[in-house]
Amino acid sequence: MTETEERVESALHYWVIWVVLCVLTGLTYLCSRFDMGSANVGVALAFALAKSGIVLVYFMHFLKDKGSSRLTIAVAVALVLLLGGLSISDVRTRFPPSVAGESTVMPARWNPSEAPFHPAPMTPLQKDLVQPNNGGH
Repeated sequence: MTETEERVESALHYWVIWVVLCVLTGLTYLCSRFDMGSANVGVALAFALAKSGIVLVYFMHFLKDKGSSRLTIAVAVALVLLLGGLSISDVRTRFPPSVAGESTVMPARWNPSEAPFHPAPMTPLQKDLVQPNNGGH
């Protein structure tokens, strides 16, 4: 086979890849039904990365193509990493971490009946009912 000839891939090849993607999707669903605590997101992302890698390699022919396709994928990955990193840094620096019961914002056992009373502002109609307007008299 010379460099100019391309290997023709059979339909069976694509069916196998499709079955693998379906199995990974099923595993993603099954893992979502189990409570793994904070690992749920990591497991779901691992399956998503595996599936996107398979699609990238087999259906988008990433290993065969050169130039602009690789640059496009590299820029997209860099932007996703940048936005993810910025989001994580924003969330981590927004509120100080607190232990249950040690919050400075709200006490551990907050009772609404102990809250100070703040009446709602009156509407113009309510003001007229309390102090009727005598037409300037």
